[in-house]
Amino acid sequence: MASKKKVTIRLSLVSLMAVLIFTTSATILGVSALLYRNSINWVLEALSQKVVAHVIDRVLISSPDKLDTVSASAAIREIDLSSNGKILLLDENFTILASVERKDDELLPDRFMGREIKLNDSGDELLVRSFEKFKANVQKKNRSVKLLKRKFDHFPFWYDFQKYFAIYIDFQTQTGKEYYAGVVVPYRDYFSSLTRNNIILYSLVVLFVAISIYVSLRMSKRISSPLTILAQETEKIRNFDLQPGNNIESPILEVENMAESIDRMRSGLKSFQKYVPSDLVRELIHMGKEATLGGEKKNLTVFFSDIAGFTSISERLSPEDLVNFLGEYLGNMTRILMQNKGTVDKYIGDAIMAFWGAPLDMKDHAYRACTSALKFQEAQEVMREAARKKGHPDFFSRIGINTGDLIVGNMGYEDRMNYTVIGDTVNLASRIEGINKNYGTRILIGEQTHAQVASEFDTRYVDLVAVKGKETGVGIYELIGKKGEMSSNRASHLEFYEKAFHLYLQAKFEAAQELFHRAKSFYPEDLACEIFIKRCTQFIEAPPGDNWNGVFISKEK
Repeated sequence: MASKKKVTIRLSLVSLMAVLIFTTSATILGVSALLYRNSINWVLEALSQKVVAHVIDRVLISSPDKLDTVSASAAIREIDLSSNGKILLLDENFTILASVERKDDELLPDRFMGREIKLNDSGDELLVRSFEKFKANVQKKNRSVKLLKRKFDHFPFWYDFQKYFAIYIDFQTQTGKEYYAGVVVPYRDYFSSLTRNNIILYSLVVLFVAISIYVSLRMSKRISSPLTILAQETEKIRNFDLQPGNNIESPILEVENMAESIDRMRSGLKSFQKYVPSDLVRELIHMGKEATLGGEKKNLTVFFSDIAGFTSISERLSPEDLVNFLGEYLGNMTRILMQNKGTVDKYIGDAIMAFWGAPLDMKDHAYRACTSALKFQEAQEVMREAARKKGHPDFFSRIGINTGDLIVGNMGYEDRMNYTVIGDTVNLASRIEGINKNYGTRILIGEQTHAQVASEFDTRYVDLVAVKGKETGVGIYELIGKKGEMSSNRASHLEFYEKAFHLYLQAKFEAAQELFHRAKSFYPEDLACEIFIKRCTQFIEAPPGDNWNGVFISKEK
């Protein structure tokens, strides 16, 4: 699918609101401008009608052949002019016949009456400028100065940094003689209130735009923020991060419903997570693939743990206490495994099976398994102390760890599968866990595991054992702790034990037995020393054959 340019919903909403705001504002301003122009036209039209009524209709009716300047002068003085306006009458030669002038609302005498002064010689620059503008307008309109009868023209112009409006009306007597009536008024006399109202209106429009932008931003945020959070929450779920998310509140019902659906999906996936490895599900979601049957060969480390004597412990606890104990034990131990990136395969009663190296690849899977085993034992000491205080029976668990090639993948059938591991490595790990009880140890690891962690941990070569079902012996090692944390007594015990064991493998049983005794003196509770002391005694009394290779055949699973 071709990629398309994406925009955020907030940007879309803001853009839509901006279009609506500016469209509304432009409409208001357009209507205001139209009303403003019409208002000016109405005022000037009304003023021109006054001139027509006083000069043309009254004077020409009484004297249709010739304009009576005295009567005309008296007539125009009756016009309700603005406080600083001027009116003049001109003949066709532009001679001033009569004039009216107001100064600060005071009606001044007609200074041109009977003088027959040309307009250009009047010395009134304002009137001259207005009439020149009138003639220029006539020429622009491609018509002669002789306008149609009773035709008027009005226009604005600037003089001495002030705005004025002029009205010129031309009219004729019955004999065809032409006259002009002119009115010049300052803009502020008639239109200051209109301008003020316009300024107020424009200010209100600006305020409306500002408030609308603010409201639109707030509304877009209220709408887009929940959607942004929803996108973030779905991305978290996509990454299988199922921690409680942000509370989503929206004025939109559909968004609220979507948020509730996401919460229900999160709850469902959290329940699902308890049945399958979360790393596996996270990888499947990330890859966008459906789980299918199949497996692959990988080198992994497998972990088995089991509570020693769990049957007798369960008989001594009430069902409620047993359930609580198992819940706490399995919960604490599982958290340790998961903190070290382990995949919990299954629980079998009190037993736990886990592995490292799948579905997440890791080079240090053996190290992580051994670290988990030691943390396992530390956590159990805390639980044992709490159990003793409650009067519950004491307990401890045994752990077996083995590393090797095996098959890992989805086993089962199409509608019900389990992500697990199979192979000899798994079986041997289970056998190693069981062998712990023979030697009184808590954590035993296989040869390949030991080879990968020997530089990180203190270990003891316990025995060479052929587990049940196998003829070839494998070395098993006790995991003691991290390098440098072993006590001096335990270090001495370990030194004598390993020397004794090497003598034992060389069939030097008397020397080996002596060193086993020395080793036991540093660590009296070591059951492995007792076992080898007894074996040495047996072999001293009944030496093994020449084909003896030191391998102990285990008959227990």
